[in-house]
Amino acid sequence: MTIFDLWVYKTIINTEIFVLIIIGFVFLFNCLGIVIMWFSLTEKKLKFQVLKKLKKATNKNGSTGPS
Repeated sequence: MTIFDLWVYKTIINTEIFVLIIIGFVFLFNCLGIVIMWFSLTEKKLKFQVLKKLKKATNKNGSTGPS
């Protein structure tokens, strides 16, 4: 028995709507991948800027309070 004889293949997998759904998911994943990469890269930049500001805020003795 091959996969082509199964009911699942004949009625679900081998249909145009299923193929269009798979194509839609791949297209959506490609678009969302760009957005996720953009957000992750900007988050790293923001964290880096926070660390810079924190270093500026610290005094020479290492405390953040008044000297």
